[in-house]
Amino acid sequence: MNNEDYWKKRAEEREAEWIKKSKDTIEKELAEYYRRALSRITDDIAVLYGRYAKDNNLTYTEASKLLTDKEFKQWRMSLEEYLDAIDKNVDNKLLLELNKLAMRKRISRLDKLYGDTLKNLYRLGTDSENGMTKFLSGAYKDNYYKNLFDIGKTIGIKSSVSEVDDKKIRKVLNNSWSGKNYSQRIWKNTDKLAKLIKNEITDGFHRGVSINKMAKLVQQRMNVGKYEATRLVRTEMNYVQNQAALDSIKDADMKYYIFLATLDKKTSTLCRAHDRKVYPVDSATPGTNMPPLHPHCRSTIAGNLTDYDTGRGKRSARDKNGKRIIIPAAMNYDDYYKIYIEESMSFIDWKKANKKPKAKKNDIIKIDDIEQKINNYRLDYFKLVAKNKPFSEREIVIKNTGKEIINMLEIERIQDLSKKFNQAKDKFRYYRDIYYKNQSREAYDNWYKFSEDFIRIRAEYYNFCASNVKDTLNKFRLMGTKNLDLKTHLKNSKSKNLNTFLKAYDVYPNDWIKRSIDKGNLSLKSVKRGYYDDKKGIIALSGNGNEQIFATAIHELGHRMERVVPSILKQEDEFYKRRTENEKLQWMGKGYSKNELTRKDNFVHSYMGKDYGGHAYELVSMGFEMAYTDSAELLTDMDMAEWIFGMLVLL
Repeated sequence: MNNEDYWKKRAEEREAEWIKKSKDTIEKELAEYYRRALSRITDDIAVLYGRYAKDNNLTYTEASKLLTDKEFKQWRMSLEEYLDAIDKNVDNKLLLELNKLAMRKRISRLDKLYGDTLKNLYRLGTDSENGMTKFLSGAYKDNYYKNLFDIGKTIGIKSSVSEVDDKKIRKVLNNSWSGKNYSQRIWKNTDKLAKLIKNEITDGFHRGVSINKMAKLVQQRMNVGKYEATRLVRTEMNYVQNQAALDSIKDADMKYYIFLATLDKKTSTLCRAHDRKVYPVDSATPGTNMPPLHPHCRSTIAGNLTDYDTGRGKRSARDKNGKRIIIPAAMNYDDYYKIYIEESMSFIDWKKANKKPKAKKNDIIKIDDIEQKINNYRLDYFKLVAKNKPFSEREIVIKNTGKEIINMLEIERIQDLSKKFNQAKDKFRYYRDIYYKNQSREAYDNWYKFSEDFIRIRAEYYNFCASNVKDTLNKFRLMGTKNLDLKTHLKNSKSKNLNTFLKAYDVYPNDWIKRSIDKGNLSLKSVKRGYYDDKKGIIALSGNGNEQIFATAIHELGHRMERVVPSILKQEDEFYKRRTENEKLQWMGKGYSKNELTRKDNFVHSYMGKDYGGHAYELVSMGFEMAYTDSAELLTDMDMAEWIFGMLVLL
């Protein structure tokens, strides 16, 4: 085992070790802190109900009554003693609320209950913070020294290494790497919990709920708080572990680190995109190119001697049953998923596909050579058409042509933009879901921020795919709407989506567009779900934003082309039958009506297999749409990608 393989293996082992430690120690402690706090709060509610409730219910009117002079003096005295005993310099919203209550001359029974709840939650927050500080400090020290030992064991330590002291640990722990450090997040969560419990109690009294119902409402809120606390400790532990690893890599005078995602069914899209990527140590940024990338992140880093992944050695993963397995280090996440989770590909097939051919001297293919190849394919295709040869024979020529086109695309750039796009999409959806959950202003601001990023990155990705594919195809046939009169062709030229629609039209072959014009005029509509009506000549567009509408327009124009280029539909029919042989019809799932059926096959999207009884298909409409907007996704199904690009050149 070489040095890098050893470090990677040890990094993965430490991640698993500290996840277990977290479960066995701090997570159990946090659960106990929350149990105690819940018990105290429900006891206080029980006391209030016991004194003033009738038939186990307490009205809002009764709860809102002022304390007697004696009750108020006793409570005021106990509160002042409590406030005197804690640090006055602490900037904390719970204490601020308690101070406000202490300054009042009279308070209600409900206010007293709220004050007692704040005291209990402040104790909860303090216990949680102290517990996490101790746990995270230990995690940093352990990971720093062990990682440094592993590196030194194989290459030695070139630079001086300083002892891990409290000052160094505090610097790491106090770093607001995700906008807030762990302490700030604990108190933010605790403050949020206090408000939610207050609202539940107040609302409960308004509705006159029973003491049992009230206790359940509070318990539900506390359970959510406990879950968020557990998620926080897992995320912060991952940050501390990886920061310790990074510091040890720096102190060992190494210049690079490699990103290692945990390989199982739960691996996030964000982590998949970074798996086995190598980055300079100086560029390390948690949340961007260094774990954690999201809550509950399990990815880790290891030192790397070069600025690239050698792909040597082995790494651990888990199969679909959760059993630990060993796989080649060079295997990417998508291939791992196909082999060990979906079982749609064999390891032998992967090995054959990834066998590196020996380099040849004259391996560079000139554009003239490719042009000649495609011209030959075009001639072969016309010969097959003239002889009325089966579509299966024509498909071979089409796919070979498509393969040549794919080799000319800027694949690396497409894949890079695709990763950025998927990362932005995941973040957008993550913060959207948070906003839908709690409806807070902060959640909305985060969602808005990431929605802007997502829209910008999506536009960049879609535009590049469209221009790269069109420019490549333009080398072999005339593409776009140049010299064509579209004014009379489009009935409602004042449509707000006109420009976006024309942009979509412009990516299709010029002679296809001519046939579309000859068939008759088109009308544009805006709807919730796009469609093409061939009889009425309507193209209905849907989507939020220009890019979504652009994608829909390409899709619906694909249906138009099925009608104006007859060979497309015939070719689809044979391709569909080949791909879906022995596949059963099934409902397309949530979001679709019960009569929308598909043969899923291994299509990129189940919608591609939608069944229209042989009268129409979603193959080219989806295929053309993805070719011009999400080429990377289409290329995950190489059989279909070759077929789609081949038809855009030959038919």
